[in-house]
Amino acid sequence: MSTRQLHLRSGMLGVLHIAVWCALLVGIVHGQASQDQVDEALSQKVRSVIGHLKEGVYGPATQEQTAEAEAGQLVPILEARFATSQDAVVKARVARALVDLVDKGNAYWDFLVQQAKLAIESDAPSTQCYSSTNCTGHAAYVVWARAHNAPQDSQAEMELQWLLEERVQGVFGDPRGISLLREALKSPNINVVWAGADGLTRALDKDSIPLIVEACKRFHGEEVPLISHTLRQFMRDPDARTAARAGEEQCVPPPPPLDPAENLAILKKTFLNTQDELDKARTASALISLGDKDDIYWDFLLRLETSLLEGEVSSAVKSDSQGKPIEWPSSDEAWAKQDRELNEMLTFVEIVDATRDPRGIRLLRRALSSPNSETQNIAASGLARAQDKDSVSLIIDVCKNAPPDVASVIAANALVYFDDPRAQSAADQYLSKDAAKFAREEKANGIGPLGPWPPK
Repeated sequence: MSTRQLHLRSGMLGVLHIAVWCALLVGIVHGQASQDQVDEALSQKVRSVIGHLKEGVYGPATQEQTAEAEAGQLVPILEARFATSQDAVVKARVARALVDLVDKGNAYWDFLVQQAKLAIESDAPSTQCYSSTNCTGHAAYVVWARAHNAPQDSQAEMELQWLLEERVQGVFGDPRGISLLREALKSPNINVVWAGADGLTRALDKDSIPLIVEACKRFHGEEVPLISHTLRQFMRDPDARTAARAGEEQCVPPPPPLDPAENLAILKKTFLNTQDELDKARTASALISLGDKDDIYWDFLLRLETSLLEGEVSSAVKSDSQGKPIEWPSSDEAWAKQDRELNEMLTFVEIVDATRDPRGIRLLRRALSSPNSETQNIAASGLARAQDKDSVSLIIDVCKNAPPDVASVIAANALVYFDDPRAQSAADQYLSKDAAKFAREEKANGIGPLGPWPPK
């Protein structure tokens, strides 16, 4: 995805879900897995692939095919689809599923490698799309599209950047892909580089930290933190944590000292002149953090967040009452809209965390009642960062009424972080023994929801 802002689709949402997923696999990752754990991990993958089959991720599927898949014929169905599919995107998704499920021979992996190399060697210009009508560097894309006889509109541009990322992501999670992901760091395209860095940090490949830092130095402006933020995934690895922090500092060195009064004046002017709501929210947050007492900045943030809640933050994946996906995949535009809205929410959480302002606390409590589970996750995490113990009972009520998967995520990202007996007891109720242990280890190691722990 190329409209990441803070990488919500594959980064920040990953932060919200990581405690539960890593708790499932923690024994496997550290080489301590029992056969039962290995079998359960495979069962989880099978269920996920069957779900994707139903949703059309691997191309249209009939009811008969999904029934056969559930009856144990999943691999033959995918093998046949790989052999006959003419759509390279679908074929790559099928190949990835087969590598995860059986990995027989090299044909499936070789296809994924071929697709990744197409992205890594692509000469597509480095652009970012915030929607199908708003892409930075669009003029460069138009020149490239004319030379390659490709569509010149922003929708096509956005789809191309997402395709480049997806091709690189096809080699995630496999040791054979490490060298390719390192090659991706050399690409001139920010989306390919980000995908490479994301894959390497997800794999906790600490030897790649210097390579990621070098990649950072080839980019400028907002592109740099897109790469450097991936290093935060090393916070889960005690042996690499220090090097990752140092690497991020090298990527994004502190700005030169600026006179406080001059800084405030610049930010105030920026706030008045900025039309983009997300940029305006970040500027307002910066002014509040610097101690500006003008209520105009809080009023703007409160209006923006209230509008989001009243309109119900978009969800690119439609789910049923149990939280199970019923419509997938959604349009690129829907993903972009969801990411933007959740980034606005995250900006609000950051300032509530920094100020503990009662106005912000009240709005986060209100957000707990949102029908959108990601909004609930972010709100609960924000209240945990603000250590608002009066919200503990409200968060527990959310868990009681949420699907099990959502409840476990909220427990891992919020309840565990309250030094309150009620919260700790509820966390034990909604998390497995291993997941609860893992979440508490994360807390002890200074890893919190949406940032380092404890909050500054």
